Amino acid sequence: MKRVLFIHHGDIQGGAPLSLLYTAQGVEKKGYQPVIGLIMDCHRTREFYQDKGYEVIQMPWILRIFFHRSAPQLWSQRPTYTNLIRYGLKWNRSTRLTHKFFKENKFDLIHLNSVVLINTAKVLRELGIPYVWHIREYAPANHDFRWQWFCDEIRKTKSVIFLTETEQKSWIDGTDLGTIVHNFVDLDRFSKDHPYQDIRKQHGIKQEDTLLLFVGGLRHHKGIGALIDCLHYLKQQGHSVKCLMPGSKEENNSNPYFKRIQKLGLEDCCILEDFNPDIRSHYASCDMLVFPASIPHFARPVVEAAAMSKPSVVSNMAPINQLIVPTVSGLTFETDNGKDLAKKVVQLAENPDLRKQMGIAGRKDAEQRFNYYRQVEKIEAVYKQTLN
Repeated sequence: MKRVLFIHHGDIQGGAPLSLLYTAQGVEKKGYQPVIGLIMDCHRTREFYQDKGYEVIQMPWILRIFFHRSAPQLWSQRPTYTNLIRYGLKWNRSTRLTHKFFKENKFDLIHLNSVVLINTAKVLRELGIPYVWHIREYAPANHDFRWQWFCDEIRKTKSVIFLTETEQKSWIDGTDLGTIVHNFVDLDRFSKDHPYQDIRKQHGIKQEDTLLLFVGGLRHHKGIGALIDCLHYLKQQGHSVKCLMPGSKEENNSNPYFKRIQKLGLEDCCILEDFNPDIRSHYASCDMLVFPASIPHFARPVVEAAAMSKPSVVSNMAPINQLIVPTVSGLTFETDNGKDLAKKVVQLAENPDLRKQMGIAGRKDAEQRFNYYRQVEKIEAVYKQTLN
């Protein structure tokens, strides 16, 4: 059995750790032995993977270089320069310790789970160790020398996985390199046919209330600003709308969006909850998912909502608008326009038959495009090509 080391760059929150888990579970069924390498020393993340039966290795010396659409590092910002200095000071030490680790620990294949692991990719290539670079982020809009550097390193990599063609083009300005593997869901696990906890009852939400689901936390690039504008507008218009926000409760009181929710008197509309890696009950209980992201990225919750037969209202930008079939399995709205988002929410809220039809269409689309087994087969093909 070939051992595959998955190197994860972050903590437990977000879609990347879940995607890594699903990928590990998928390739395990194909005969590989996954091992999880964690850069961040997060007890909750370590337990998350250990509870699934995986060996976990801490790798705190590995350098992460954040340079993508949600962390653009603009030249007009002071942290850009301090980060560059920090990266420079840590580069040699990280390189040396990574060399040492892989000379002392043998794996058949390394699976890098983010574009930020550029230092590790370079080391693995120098050592001649087979690796797959799974790039989940979009390149910044400004194509300066840093973008060119990332682009060059990606092109030197034999096996690259992108989530979408749009993401692929943002990094290498073409489609001649890499394999497209969408984030996927286990359609047997994500199904409305299972019994789920009634989240409405848990929070005392009336059946006549419109219940939205927002996943992403109180963060700008997830579109929380537009969502707050939407909820405020709907409340002013007399609509009874509640919004579940799992993963938002841990935000501290200094968060400007938390303060804005309080200032606008939306505490009764926004149901902030702790992070929960399993929110299938939330999908089952809500009327629709809203994903108002302000920057392009692959929105896993949209795929999960479709699998659970729920429609989504999403920003009209690629690739988010490509994760639904517009007007068939969901609706799009003008990015960053809270009033337009509110109009689309009302359109679905006032038409339960349309929501049901879109939910059915979304499930069929998920079965065709985001099928667990089909995407795992693509990854297995990349593995075989890399090892051969």
